[in-house]
Amino acid sequence: MATAVTQEEAFAYAELLEILSFTEESAVNKIPKKLMSVFQKYALSTYEKHINPSLSLQEQNISEKTTALLVLLTLNYWCESEEQKSQIKNRLRENEIRKTKELKEKYSYEKLFNTAKVADRSTETEDVYENSSDTANLPVDYNSFPWYKKAFIMFKNLLFKIFNKKKDST
Repeated sequence: MATAVTQEEAFAYAELLEILSFTEESAVNKIPKKLMSVFQKYALSTYEKHINPSLSLQEQNISEKTTALLVLLTLNYWCESEEQKSQIKNRLRENEIRKTKELKEKYSYEKLFNTAKVADRSTETEDVYENSSDTANLPVDYNSFPWYKKAFIMFKNLLFKIFNKKKDST
């Protein structure tokens, strides 16, 4: 069974190996040989080294996948105590909550469907029909309209149906 590795993963493996080349040998020896051989086997062969050992990792432009691999190695092989592991897990949990919150805000129902705009426009029928291209597929609450506006809408829809049938038949 062949394992397919994406270009991004291969780059992360190569970048990780470069970082490990600057890491203390005792820390690298804690990583199982089998895992190290996987990193070496699937590392990007055309990788160009760019890690500066005199700068911290936060100051360098390392990929998210490499960062994730470093966190995984730290959690599984380099943490000295359960307290360190729980701190990392708490930090990961906080990051996940923050990321989820950002995504909820970015892709919120109100932003996706502009419901605030639709609610403002639905009070006036003229505004709804003038901007029908913006809200054509959104439902409108006709129950809030006065009876004369409802009658006007029904009459207008009837006229549209009649004239559209005539267009289709000709």
